[in-house]
Amino acid sequence: LPMSGAASLSTLLNRYCGDLPITAVIAELEHVGAVKRGGGYATVKSRYYMPITLDEDALARFGNVVHDLLTTIGHNLVTDSEHALFEGRATNDRVTVAQLDAFRAFLNQRGQAFLEEVDDWLTQHSDTARAAKTVRLGAGLYLISDDRPDPGTESR
Repeated sequence: LPMSGAASLSTLLNRYCGDLPITAVIAELEHVGAVKRGGGYATVKSRYYMPITLDEDALARFGNVVHDLLTTIGHNLVTDSEHALFEGRATNDRVTVAQLDAFRAFLNQRGQAFLEEVDDWLTQHSDTARAAKTVRLGAGLYLISDDRPDPGTESR
């Protein structure tokens, strides 16, 4: 099926998808293996759309991570710097794509070691008897990466 034109995937999706962005629908169909794009055409691989099922624990973890990060950012937006919660990042937009695997390995090793040190500190300072008022404390660390460099920038 051609991607565009009178009798095309885009025309079909425009007719049946309402106001959903056609590029997003095509990307999702490709993601779940229902279509494959190439050479201006889409090859239908499945007669029906079957979304990838999400693991409940992974979805709950996603919600917790997003909640924690947004709570910190929201707090810092409305408080003075003296009462702000730590929130920081280290990024650089000039690292070569060839270094991606090395950085992942570096962060997996050093990030895990840091989080274990944080966990040790939290354990040493926790009140397992709950004799005093307690609070949930912690720190999050995650890799920031755009694995898809802009076209033509791989050699820079």
